[in-house]
Amino acid sequence: MRLASLSLRNIRSYTEETVRFPTGSILLSGDVGSGKTTILLAVEFALFGIQRGELSASSLLRHGTNEGEVTLTFSTNDEGHEITRTLKQEKRGVVQGPGKLDGEPFTPVELRARILELLGYAQDLVTKARSYLFRYTVYTPQEEMKRILYEAADTRLQTLRKVFGIDQYKTIKDNTATIIKELRAEERALKTQLEELPHKEKQLKEQQAQKNTIAKNLDDQESKVKQAKESYDKALQQLKTMQETAEQHRKRQEQYASITSTIEAHEARLQHIQTSLASIKERLEQPLQKIDVKEKISKRETIQQQLEEKLLQARTKSTEIITKQATITENIEQLSDLKASCPLCKQDIPHEHKSQLITTQEQQRDELTKKQREIQAFIEKAADKLEQNKEALQELRAQQLTATRKAEERRNLAQQQTTLEDEQQEKEQQRNKLKEEEQTLQKKLKETTILEQYQAQERLVDQARTKLERARILFAERQAQQSALQHVIEQQAQELQRLQKAQTRANSLQTRTRWLQDTFTPLTTNIEQAVFSSLHQEFSSLCSNWFTSIIDDEALTITLDQEFTPQITLNGYDTELQALSGGEKTAVALAYRLALNQVINEFISTIHTRDLLILDEPTDGFSTHQLDAMRDVFQQLQLQQLIIVSHEAKMEGFVEHVIRINKHEHASSIS
Repeated sequence: MRLASLSLRNIRSYTEETVRFPTGSILLSGDVGSGKTTILLAVEFALFGIQRGELSASSLLRHGTNEGEVTLTFSTNDEGHEITRTLKQEKRGVVQGPGKLDGEPFTPVELRARILELLGYAQDLVTKARSYLFRYTVYTPQEEMKRILYEAADTRLQTLRKVFGIDQYKTIKDNTATIIKELRAEERALKTQLEELPHKEKQLKEQQAQKNTIAKNLDDQESKVKQAKESYDKALQQLKTMQETAEQHRKRQEQYASITSTIEAHEARLQHIQTSLASIKERLEQPLQKIDVKEKISKRETIQQQLEEKLLQARTKSTEIITKQATITENIEQLSDLKASCPLCKQDIPHEHKSQLITTQEQQRDELTKKQREIQAFIEKAADKLEQNKEALQELRAQQLTATRKAEERRNLAQQQTTLEDEQQEKEQQRNKLKEEEQTLQKKLKETTILEQYQAQERLVDQARTKLERARILFAERQAQQSALQHVIEQQAQELQRLQKAQTRANSLQTRTRWLQDTFTPLTTNIEQAVFSSLHQEFSSLCSNWFTSIIDDEALTITLDQEFTPQITLNGYDTELQALSGGEKTAVALAYRLALNQVINEFISTIHTRDLLILDEPTDGFSTHQLDAMRDVFQQLQLQQLIIVSHEAKMEGFVEHVIRINKHEHASSIS
């Protein structure tokens, strides 16, 4: 990996500035607080974004501004890339906004994943707050390396395990323990199921034995069905042979029964005819009473006509009188209303004359009323006579009709007598003929017993059919038992197969568990120990060599114990790290840092940051002699790009390029 340029906008002390990084060794020179470390933090932010607990958004955004931005151009595997990250002031504080990689927008998490891929770092670092590999191979902030030296041994060891990826062995063992636990749990569950296996096997054997017994019974029953079918077919064939003769006999029986029934009907009819003839004879022998009402009816009809004519004349006369009475009444009213003079001739009408006229009219009206009463009395009397005559006439006509009916009835009775006598003669002839036929059929029926034989054969056929049906029912029941048992056996076999698979699975789980516990876990531990031992040996050797290169004092040496804690020896005596001078402490930290960088680059072959190293104030407290030794150290590193942050002026002679940083009125600039 090689850095090309870094653009900052509103990042800490920088308002807007661009830093270009050439190839080779570079010194970021400037006074304390001028903004040198800000450049390194900006590089780390551009690559990995905000890191909880290490690099906060509020510590990067310049005070008094609402937005900030960092753009870093770099190359890996000879491919150039540009990444941009943004900061934004919101109500809840400063937050990291979306960014871009090679012009393509990404969320902060997506950017981190893409950068880890470009740098060859493990993807499991995407969700981790710190990027240990970058911190311990490329850039370690001031005092960060000294802090790891002063940390508790177990904390430091845990940190180094993460850096080297050795913690994956612990993860493997933890996961293996979890898997073993799950396998054992599954094995226990399977063994619980397998407790039924012997019972299921025994049960299946019993069911198969039962199946064989049923199969034998089924064969026997099938043979019985066959025998019953043969017996039935034989009896049925014999019945068919007898059927024609029996049918003739049956028809004769039916004919005999029909003739007998017909004879009985004829006998009943003849009895009825005899009874009817006796009744008719008795009625015909009764004398016929002669009634002659024809003349009486004629007289009554004449009287009826005369009365009707008289009554009509009287009613006509009554109507005429009523009309005259109405005319007279109208005249009287007109005379009464007449005034003193005539309305026509205008002559005076005397009162006496008027009264005389009215009296005359009233007399006429009274005479008419008297006549009307006489006529009305006549009408009522005539109407009564007419009604009496009508009733008498109706009675005479009824007598005439009765006489006519009786005469007709005698004629009908005589006709019925003749008809019945003819029918009697015919029925007697038919009866006699049928009796002859009856005697002939009776004789023939007595001569044969085929019907009894046929009926006996029918009973044999019914018995054979019943026997066949029973045999078939038993056969069907055996088949149903066999089918049901076969279904049970199949289910039992499936269950047994499942349990056998469970047995195989349980054995496999037991084998796997033993292998994981007895082979894989110890092997993982051995590999972990071997890797850790190799790392420790290489790390300790490199750390000692780098320390010797910086200090160049044979009396003062350094090695690492099993927990990677520096063990310092001065003139053959163990010495505490706190007892060393400030420059010696810095030398120990730098040697530890350089050794860690080399070991990581050697043991983790996938990373692409092996040609880049950033040292932040690596010579704090160094003597002049120790500063001079740094020239050889830088040359021994043989890196494509080395970036050093230092305020030591002498360091400018040890590098190829110097980038000067100035700060004026709280704003940093590059010169």
